[in-house]
Amino acid sequence: MKELRDGKDLKGLGCAFFTKLIYFLQFSEKAQKPEGYIMDRWASESINVLTDKNIVKLDSSWSTKWTSGDKGKPKFSTSSIVSDKNDASNYEKFCMAMDKLAVRAAVCSKNPLTRPELDRGVMGGSEDKKNCWRKYLLAYRKGQCSLNFEHG
Repeated sequence: MKELRDGKDLKGLGCAFFTKLIYFLQFSEKAQKPEGYIMDRWASESINVLTDKNIVKLDSSWSTKWTSGDKGKPKFSTSSIVSDKNDASNYEKFCMAMDKLAVRAAVCSKNPLTRPELDRGVMGGSEDKKNCWRKYLLAYRKGQCSLNFEHG
């Protein structure tokens, strides 16, 4: 697949898409749960922030938008997408970091998270319904806040 993506033969079908296939197509009645995780931009950014490592390579961009009523000040925004430079080892490291996060969450909670709950949690909601975590990631990306806790 990576070779097809590198050759621009699979336009629009990047790493995040293929991890969704891994996640949803590996489900079976016997397994009762998916074993992989969805490595989309929000989950990837979450893992990178929570581990303080660049486990998943992200391509980021900044933009300036002038709108009516902006009172002479533009609106700045930034976005990230999962880079095509990620490979199977990046995905494996991402999944291991998610597993470690799940174990930590289980230790710190009376109600351990399931894989799907953890997946949804690190994604932080949808574009129109951003939860606190996604809002935090947006502020973190702009350098407006930082994490200050011990992690391993």
